[in-house]
Amino acid sequence: LCDGPIVAFTVLHNVNCNHGLIYVTSQGILKICQLPSVSCFDNYWPVQKIPLKCTPHQVTYFAEKNLYPVICSVQVLKSLNQVLSSLIDQEVGHQIEHDNLSFDGSYSVEEFEVRVLEPEKSGGPSQTRATIPMQTPENALTVRVVSEVYSKELKGAISALASLQGHLLIVSGPKIILHKWTGSELNGVAFFDAPPLYVVSLNIVRITSVIL
Repeated sequence: LCDGPIVAFTVLHNVNCNHGLIYVTSQGILKICQLPSVSCFDNYWPVQKIPLKCTPHQVTYFAEKNLYPVICSVQVLKSLNQVLSSLIDQEVGHQIEHDNLSFDGSYSVEEFEVRVLEPEKSGGPSQTRATIPMQTPENALTVRVVSEVYSKELKGAISALASLQGHLLIVSGPKIILHKWTGSELNGVAFFDAPPLYVVSLNIVRITSVIL
């Protein structure tokens, strides 16, 4: 609050002011406030759900402009002709004639974009200020051949990953767990709880000891 020291405070909850509060400042000013109904306060700090209608993958905070860039993906239904044409166009950097391709049906393709969200000053839902496609539709499809080496189910969503001296740091919200790969299994060897922080990125810093 920017009103200075508060000398008196009490809750106010009735039909006219749902989940409100009253406080008096040191200057003798009385103010009646109301908590925003769209936020949940049963956490370390207020939490608000934002309907994105997509799958968020990464979020960061741009403090200078009070913005939240979010990398998200949406499922787009494309015809099989479009899918095959995009795949053929990526073959070893040269174009292959595909004018005679004709297939029926459709295929679901995942396309990525960056959405820039700005929270409302009144406490309302955040608004999307800009949408930046990460790839053009012609280059959105990429063929990758991978094989699964190990699979393990963890509690909670994984919010960040990092490598540390041959170990794997896995973050699930406020919990950071250090894992060791034995060649056949991934075992947790140490952990750190960081509430009320919700970790979304990790930076590994190397510190070199200097003896004088």
